[in-house]
Amino acid sequence: MLLSAAKACNMETVHHSFQDSIFISANVPTLLRRFSLSYRHEYTLVDYFINDIETGSRISKDILFTLDRRENRLVVSRFYPELSHRSNSKYLSATCFYLMIHHFTNLLKVPSSFNIYLNAKPIVFRNFYEKLKDFTFHVQGPKSDCHWDLISTIDEVCVDTSMIAQSLVE
Repeated sequence: MLLSAAKACNMETVHHSFQDSIFISANVPTLLRRFSLSYRHEYTLVDYFINDIETGSRISKDILFTLDRRENRLVVSRFYPELSHRSNSKYLSATCFYLMIHHFTNLLKVPSSFNIYLNAKPIVFRNFYEKLKDFTFHVQGPKSDCHWDLISTIDEVCVDTSMIAQSLVE
């Protein structure tokens, strides 16, 4: 899992390098030229923020991940990065998701036995989560017309997430 991989790799030599994912390698530079990522951590909750570098304005504040140790899962409580409303932002939401998942697993030292869990509308699953090739999201349990429970494993990769800074603003 990520925890053992992080110990095994030298983060200085892989700074902003995402060899395990060609897709992420191609999109991180674009993301970081335009946006900054930050977080606020409290116990098992991490709230993520996206800011426009040019204007300094906060684009998104509705990104919340929690750790449920009882159920052995990282729960994506909210993921609305609002990047799809920006021009020339194709694939940047997926790139943010990848970085934030790996940041969260490093920050909270998530054990390798945990999975990613979230609840999404069927259309959101088909248009976003199902297309994330760096994850294995699939429907868990019965499907309803409104929402589906989704689950994915977290691949064992060494990801430098040092570009995600701790937020100084509430």
